Amino acid sequence: MIWVYNERGEAIVQEYDYSADGSAYLHDFIAPCSGTFYAGVLMYPGSSGRSVRLYADLDTATASTPTPIAGSGANDRLFSTMGGEKIDGGAGDDALIYSGDRAAYSMINMGTRLTISAKDGLEGTDEVRNVEQVAFADGVVDLRYGMLAESLYLGYFGRAADPAALRAFQSQLAALKAPDNASELSGKYGSDAGIRNLIDSFGTSAESKALYPGDTHVFVKAIFNNLLNRAPNQAGLDFWTSAIDSGQLTRANAALAILGGAQPNTSAQGLTDRQTIANKVSVAWNFTAELDVPTEIGAYQGSDAAAAARTLLSMVSATTAIDAYQVHVNYAILSFSPPRTPGDHAHDTPIDLLGMDTAVVPALLA
Repeated sequence: MIWVYNERGEAIVQEYDYSADGSAYLHDFIAPCSGTFYAGVLMYPGSSGRSVRLYADLDTATASTPTPIAGSGANDRLFSTMGGEKIDGGAGDDALIYSGDRAAYSMINMGTRLTISAKDGLEGTDEVRNVEQVAFADGVVDLRYGMLAESLYLGYFGRAADPAALRAFQSQLAALKAPDNASELSGKYGSDAGIRNLIDSFGTSAESKALYPGDTHVFVKAIFNNLLNRAPNQAGLDFWTSAIDSGQLTRANAALAILGGAQPNTSAQGLTDRQTIANKVSVAWNFTAELDVPTEIGAYQGSDAAAAARTLLSMVSATTAIDAYQVHVNYAILSFSPPRTPGDHAHDTPIDLLGMDTAVVPALLA
């Protein structure tokens, strides 16, 4: 319970009920952390109305241990609360539910887990594993096949997907009952006509051909540089070039095959390559997830926006810290997005700025 008084010791909060001695108190405030909070009060001239803002001194905040929430082997519906939680859906087809709209939350995919936090900072950060869907008040984010679809965009276009395209390819992969990793997906290219047609739609597209032009040697080197930030060694270049030129591997399937081949490689270079790809795919997913208002979604089209996304991913390496890199994701989106409209700020935290009556200023300056 928080009690708020003015400098004369008078109660200044009017909500719901009053205590026996006439003091008022805040009923519904839930602190996001333990520590010191400061109250800022705004009085409205000529009115009994007033507002209270509570500010946390983060230097005094005490660390809290996330609350564990575990699902069962069934299809669970799990609910997030105001505190930070470690959520593991377990087996089954699980949904994690939040009370706010999608744009009110930041989602960062770390590869092995997803972190979700309210942008206003009033809720704890949740660490999420083994959950297939995240439901918000205004829609659902389906996590199934999301990373694989981003892998295809990375491999063939060198960029992240837009939200609508990501959902469309997730649906196609689900309808095909496709494997959920690039290595197995590439292995089914020759035996599954539906998967082959889907991969060919990427590999034979104008955008992919523009990204990977030239003869076979140039083509293979471009894929390596895009996916792994390096040129292939001579043995690798000869292997992939021979496979393509002999017809054993189509150019349409080449990027997926090279991507899939890097994932299970356990050599020293292979482990670096695998982490590089994993980090790039995570950043690509985070980029798509951060396109959460109409102005940003609409702006992510054309060559300039694609170039911004490719530049963002080209700087990701095996040592990139995904959570810290999120600031670069936000800057990349700002680089091609128009200024936000008032409607885009519906989920932003308001800040009260105290000014001075303009009629008083000239007298003070005189």
